Amino acid sequence: MRGAVLQFLLVPGAYAVRIGVCQGGACSRNGGALLLEAAQALASSQRSIEVAGVPCSSVCPSRAVVVHAAKQTLLQATDVEQALESATAALTAYGCEVPAALVKSFEAMKRAEALLAAGKASEAEGAYTAALSSRPMITAPLQDPLPPEPAEWEGSSWKESRFGSELTFDDSVTTFEFGTCADGEMLLTGCTIGGDEDYVLTGSVEGAHVVGDVEIRMAADGRSFSGQLRLEDGTEEAWSGRRITDVQYDEEVPADGRWLFHCLVGRATALIQQGEAERALVDARDATQLCCRAPDGWRVRAEAAEASEDGEEEAASARRELACLLGET
Repeated sequence: MRGAVLQFLLVPGAYAVRIGVCQGGACSRNGGALLLEAAQALASSQRSIEVAGVPCSSVCPSRAVVVHAAKQTLLQATDVEQALESATAALTAYGCEVPAALVKSFEAMKRAEALLAAGKASEAEGAYTAALSSRPMITAPLQDPLPPEPAEWEGSSWKESRFGSELTFDDSVTTFEFGTCADGEMLLTGCTIGGDEDYVLTGSVEGAHVVGDVEIRMAADGRSFSGQLRLEDGTEEAWSGRRITDVQYDEEVPADGRWLFHCLVGRATALIQQGEAERALVDARDATQLCCRAPDGWRVRAEAAEASEDGEEEAASARRELACLLGET
């Protein structure tokens, strides 16, 4: 008998029941990932049951998968219908009611994914819409916003837009050559910091090809800056940058909202492929509001904004958020 194994453990704490779906070895070949996805989707409205993937038990008979636990169950999950039947049986065995709407929603979502992969964007959009309309929406954010960076210029490093180089500031603004970028080709000298709680930096720009003044403002979250370079010939250039940090903030989408996030991102993708960028942007914004630390949401939001009218600023902001999540410079 081929199947993926669910491991049931009664545990104290926030969850009355914790269900582990094996994701290793033979289980990964026998539908373990699909079964996990189905069980998490069907349990998403339950607060007493947690469904999570568990590693291989290292005991895998040729036609079955074994996970050591107080109770083990072999379940079939070779296709969506079978995975839903198995997940429903597992959940109801522990007192979890599985509304038909949840089953219908998951079926529609998987159908939409297949259609999108096959290049049938219009049909995929319809299937995603069916999935979203089959169950209540989650309105509260599932992830905490990113913490702000220190509102400090001194000792900071940035990826700046003019040269695509690293802009670094000295530990003290009293240093005459306070900032340097482009491998020393451009210097920020005689700088002062002040205004709006020290977010604004002004000074002079000196370099082989750039001479003038600078005024840049740090964003309230401390992760980016924008402003102007006023050059000696009278021209002005927009100048921006994002803070360089070693921290990576991306997180996996929580299980109880994964179905919704994937549907929003999927429908946005389908709409972009149909040239419906403005409608796609609505779904993409909802996705990033729901899960602000999930890269796929910001990625599709940037794509939708880039394809929409007057969306350059929002696209740039989404790209900055994505880079921050991934710790990219």
